[in-house]
Amino acid sequence: MAKGELNKLLQKGLTGWEVGLIAIKDFIGVREDHKKPTFSKAEFGRMKDSLKTAKDIEDYNKLINVLDVVDEALYVADICELSAIVDLGSLEQLTSYGIARANIELHLTMIPKIVTRKQLDDLGEEEREEILGMVWAFSSLAQERAISLTDKTEPDYRYTIKAWEEIPEEDLPLFEKHLPQAEKEISKLTENLSFIEEDGEKSYQAKDLYEAGMEEIKTMADEISASYIGMTRFRHRRLAVIQDPPESAVDKNGHYIDRHGPPFTRFGPTLASALTDRGEGENMIAILSKRIRNNVRTFYAIKTVMEQLTEVLEVNLLESVTGWDDRLKNALEVYNETTGNLQSLLPKPKDKNSFFFGENLPEYLQALPLFDLKRLTPSKTSIKKARERITKILGEGWWMQDLLYLFEYPDGWTKKQAEEELGLTSEDLR
Repeated sequence: MAKGELNKLLQKGLTGWEVGLIAIKDFIGVREDHKKPTFSKAEFGRMKDSLKTAKDIEDYNKLINVLDVVDEALYVADICELSAIVDLGSLEQLTSYGIARANIELHLTMIPKIVTRKQLDDLGEEEREEILGMVWAFSSLAQERAISLTDKTEPDYRYTIKAWEEIPEEDLPLFEKHLPQAEKEISKLTENLSFIEEDGEKSYQAKDLYEAGMEEIKTMADEISASYIGMTRFRHRRLAVIQDPPESAVDKNGHYIDRHGPPFTRFGPTLASALTDRGEGENMIAILSKRIRNNVRTFYAIKTVMEQLTEVLEVNLLESVTGWDDRLKNALEVYNETTGNLQSLLPKPKDKNSFFFGENLPEYLQALPLFDLKRLTPSKTSIKKARERITKILGEGWWMQDLLYLFEYPDGWTKKQAEEELGLTSEDLR
């Protein structure tokens, strides 16, 4: 700065607050805008030496403390943002790998599963035993019979409804009109059968119902097709029966030997293929997820403090932070979208044989989390507290104390975690 301009400022008289703000603005200009310093060290020393009152010196020291904190905080925020993005990339690699495997499995379901006639018969017998081992509630039996009665009287619906849950809501009255007759027929068929009563409803063994001649159960048990076995046992794959196979192609049970092994042993990036079991994969996901949450939470706590300081000091401290924020939000959005797509392919409890879920899809992928940014950013209450403290006093220790106000979440840090993750002492946390 020109010597004359500095002299004018000194003659006018500078307060400690003004000198501190000049130091912060000069620092931000150099750090954020890559400008040359407005004042040399010697010139700044002259301004500092001009401060005489205790109040000016105290105000100056407060703002220099803020300057030191801002320098450190911006560095930490940058590291947290970059670390979170790197860890999200590692989780995305697992996610993308899982989706690729699911898609490959979907296409492989079009390739028939080769079985021998003996193997098909054995599989059919296993299915029959499972069906006859089921337990049916009276209401479910009545619904099955109502569907059968509707099939006989309503040709348009024949073979289009497989279960009561599949009936469109607007068509339910058509089926429900047969329920009274169905309940009478099932009551008569089961009047001499043993039953289990739970919550006021009777349930019956499928084997007893079969022997009593219930046509719906007999159809299920006696008309098991190869397509049904392929659906329940081999993820919807069709079965191809090999005729008169050579002895070398069958095992001691007469079943076809698949010499090619699991279909995915030669696929997958290093990270995913190295994870050979559910426990190992889930452990890696848990470690990465914890690091991401902690880094994101720390970044937004720092960002909030910077926002409050910007308003209080009327100095823009957010130029770099805003860019980092945009990158981090974009990375989280892309990850959540990719992981959400994967979760739509994962099996549901009632749909374990889903056509869209390969039997070789790594189970540990079910542990992949979605990140809710609202739960990782400061609450309105904690922001208000930080604002009040910053406005009231910028004294020793304000930085760590105000940062801790911004971790008020059900899944937020405990006092011990804050000590470990931020390097705080018990004195800082008072």
